[in-house]
Amino acid sequence: MKKYFQFTILFAFIAVCSVSCLITQQAKTGDMLFQEKKYTEAADLLQTELNKEQDPNLRSKKAFMIADCYRLSGQTIPAEEWYRKSNEFNEDQKAKFMYASMQKANEKYEEAVKTFTSYLKENPFDEEAKDELEACNQAIEWKKDAAKFTIENVSALNSNAFDYAPVFSEKNSVAFTSDRADAAGTAI
Repeated sequence: MKKYFQFTILFAFIAVCSVSCLITQQAKTGDMLFQEKKYTEAADLLQTELNKEQDPNLRSKKAFMIADCYRLSGQTIPAEEWYRKSNEFNEDQKAKFMYASMQKANEKYEEAVKTFTSYLKENPFDEEAKDELEACNQAIEWKKDAAKFTIENVSALNSNAFDYAPVFSEKNSVAFTSDRADAAGTAI
């Protein structure tokens, strides 16, 4: 009888702990999921929270976090859209800068030039923005001259592995770092 009573108490304790964990799991906010780096889940929950929010400042903050979720998960197209929305809810210079950065990442160089130029009117001493603007202008020029170049795959150098940091030697050889499975440190 005593063992039955102990088993019942243990079972009840486990059941209460399980239910409390489920309740805690369901009570998470988009901000909490973002902090846990669960960006896909956070973006979905933040969008739901944004739709219920009335305050333009909080709407802008949530839109910015949604954009960050997409950017941090490598989805630059939706990130661009959400940075734009964040800036529209409440004009925010950081959102404008990030919007221009995503335009650049999505190869919308002319649009990025306009957005960076607008940003620099309000932030004329931002060196990073100046560099980004210059990079966009260079990309536009390079795209005009793209026909002058031919890209050719050099299979002896390229692989599915990470190959980087090439160094040319005086003896017409190239040394580079690679995580190829068959890497033996031999010269090519």
